[in-house]
Amino acid sequence: MRPVHLLSVIIFTALGCTPSVPDQNDQHVENNLKSTPIEEITEHIINLETEALTNWSKADLVGYTVNFADDASYIDNILAADGIYGLDSIRAYMAQLEAMELIGNHNFEIREPVVQVIGNTAILTLKHHAFSSDGAPAPVWKASVVYHNNENNDWQVVHANWSPYECESGE
Repeated sequence: MRPVHLLSVIIFTALGCTPSVPDQNDQHVENNLKSTPIEEITEHIINLETEALTNWSKADLVGYTVNFADDASYIDNILAADGIYGLDSIRAYMAQLEAMELIGNHNFEIREPVVQVIGNTAILTLKHHAFSSDGAPAPVWKASVVYHNNENNDWQVVHANWSPYECESGE
């Protein structure tokens, strides 16, 4: 068992949950009584996050929450370091950021995305590289975004955590 899966099992067990941890060689996950290939889930999660970040890159920060669940939580190092809880509060926060015009139109790349699937939950980690319209790089951010597959078989964000990424020159 990989260390990250072991850590997940310990956390889930401490919380009184019984995680469904697929074997490294397992190619499918039970997902609302359907067997779905992990590669398909991975592609879908990355596409959902790309959709949300496309909204963000157009300075539509409320649109970033398009895939958030009603009971989602959100943390960033802008003004939400203590966390924001609930979709309405997250959208109000995003509207506040929009009004402050802190995030302008830009291009972006998702780099090093990794999706870990545990039962009906998928954890996406990534690095977000933004560039101005003239190609000048903006600060790099890293994120952990937790998606959950709900009773309607929709993947929704239940938690997102964004922070600046301290990287070596040229990364």
